[in-house]
Amino acid sequence: MRRGQEDLSFCVGVWLSLVEYSVRDRGVAGSNPVTPTTYSFLPPFRSGSLLLRRCPAPKNTMLDESSLLLSTLLMLLAYLCGCIPTGELIGRRLGIAVRESGSGNTGAANVARTAGRKAGILTLAGDMLKGIIPVLVVRQLGLGENVEAGTAMATVLGHTFSIFLGFSGGKGIATGFGAFLGLAPQAMLLAILPFGVLFGLTKIVSISSLAATITAPILLAVFGYPGSYIIAGLVISLLIVVRHRENIMRLWKGEESQLDL
Repeated sequence: MRRGQEDLSFCVGVWLSLVEYSVRDRGVAGSNPVTPTTYSFLPPFRSGSLLLRRCPAPKNTMLDESSLLLSTLLMLLAYLCGCIPTGELIGRRLGIAVRESGSGNTGAANVARTAGRKAGILTLAGDMLKGIIPVLVVRQLGLGENVEAGTAMATVLGHTFSIFLGFSGGKGIATGFGAFLGLAPQAMLLAILPFGVLFGLTKIVSISSLAATITAPILLAVFGYPGSYIIAGLVISLLIVVRHRENIMRLWKGEESQLDL
């Protein structure tokens, strides 16, 4: 439980940093270097909590305040969207307690093992949609690259730390892929390649997912996507790797199970 709280604190801290800078590129609060935003994120953490420092209040216009409020609200809604436990809901529909079966995870792989291929595919599609829809909405509203990156992080945080499941959830692969498919389709489509190759060779979802996860932020940098995208990609990748720590241990011991499709 403590380790999960530390994971959540780290990711929320970086997410709050993106919220702070989300409006700088659009000429809103804090865009003047002399005029800081009202709150700023200060690492490190103390006892797993976030430290916020109050800065001198800037001279905001109504438009500035509205933009910051809208951006924050949309990220919170993205988090709630990510919290929807797709695999758990599908399992309940089929009369199967997904979190009490297999690995206990609500992701597509465990749902497929415990409830069947069709249920796994539906879970995969639902988790991807949780990631891509909020990002596309923010993009259509033209709120800027930093808000888009923050929204991507929010959806993955919701999926992995769902308020509907006691701040537990999946491992972020499908939702993270969906979110960054909305942000950077070229990079994410290429990230499928290492997944496909390794899964074809091993039939092991975890190692295939980890390969794609590690590749994703590298591709974001290679394709020249904005720095906020790359930072969000690195944070999400780190979170996914940490969430796979038990799988990594089983891989090391040669005990990780295969997925027979």
